[in-house]
Amino acid sequence: MSGNWSLDDLYLGYDDPQYEKDNQKLDEIISKINELPKKLDEHDVKENLLEIIACLEEESNLVSKLASFCSLRQSTDAMD
Repeated sequence: MSGNWSLDDLYLGYDDPQYEKDNQKLDEIISKINELPKKLDEHDVKENLLEIIACLEEESNLVSKLASFCSLRQSTDAMD
């Protein structure tokens, strides 16, 4: 076992286009979540819950991926 590990499965670096894309997508999801209360009267309760759950699940997945990368990146090189 070599003791070297790679974060390439998450992102290639902070300048990775996918990292930037995921940050932008997170901003979009947060905006969408903030708009959901304004739309509650447009749908029935079941549709509202399904939409809320889908948004929160997507947000949670992105936050986990982004935060894990940042934390692990800092753990590999405290000078970075």
